[in-house]
Amino acid sequence: MTALAIEQFRNQHGQLPNSLDDLVPKLLAEISEDPFDGAELRYQLTGKGYMLYSIGRDRHDDGGLEETDKKQSSDGKSFDITFTVKR
Repeated sequence: MTALAIEQFRNQHGQLPNSLDDLVPKLLAEISEDPFDGAELRYQLTGKGYMLYSIGRDRHDDGGLEETDKKQSSDGKSFDITFTVKR
């Protein structure tokens, strides 16, 4: 739902939102919750799109580090659960 709201925002404004707060309340009633820590889902703009992510089971925010890159984490095995859109 959050990604769809981001895409609606992009269609309406010709750009991505700076933060998920830009989607509330017009496109989302509230920002979705990360099921692992109860905080809001994380959102990052990237060079060609954006990333939504959850901190995952280890409950450590690795800054959107994907599982394939987990060797770059401080313990060599941590990663986040990511959803990336590139355009």
